[in-house]
Amino acid sequence: MGLLEDFRKAYDGALLTVDWLERSVRLDAALDAVLKPWVRERIAAWEDTVRWCDYSDIAHAFDGLAAIAPQYADLRRDLAADSLGRHRPEAPWRTIDRIRIELVRHPVAVRARTRSRHPHPRYTLRLVKPAMQAARVETWEFRVLTPAPGGPDAVETFTVTVVPDRQTQYGTLHVPPELAEHGVWHEELWFAFDALGRKMSEPSVGTVDASDG
Repeated sequence: MGLLEDFRKAYDGALLTVDWLERSVRLDAALDAVLKPWVRERIAAWEDTVRWCDYSDIAHAFDGLAAIAPQYADLRRDLAADSLGRHRPEAPWRTIDRIRIELVRHPVAVRARTRSRHPHPRYTLRLVKPAMQAARVETWEFRVLTPAPGGPDAVETFTVTVVPDRQTQYGTLHVPPELAEHGVWHEELWFAFDALGRKMSEPSVGTVDASDG
């Protein structure tokens, strides 16, 4: 019982830390709409994990939980800096892949180019559903955040699927036609996967999307 009480304190502390990070390092609402739920899902995953940990494993759960806030802080600071000035280097894709010893990766990637001179779109990519034994297909969400004059960003959301190769880091990427027809957006999606260390190939001609049916 003492361990669970200690874990609850660490859990609540992680939530409080990310809450204060979000107040001190502010980002656009459209970016926060992706990042805020994502980081809280990462924290909640450790609460589920600790229920089946034995005494020897509990330290790993504490370690994983404690690692979330520093990585999240770095990501927010990098994105805030990317958005600032016109005399900075071109903003890259910023990513978080696996946090410490997470049993299942739930990566996120964001590109937030400065809009000091041009109304650049911004992009986010996150894994929504990993490939499990029953369904060997990953489901990802790709968002394009386009600035709208005098208002919030217009958000276009696309669902893409990946059929991973279990022997390598490669995967077959299936993209909806409405995304494929936007050359720049489509290209940014490939750059995002590359930033996450995932090498993608296009499906062969005549291949059916594994997510169908």
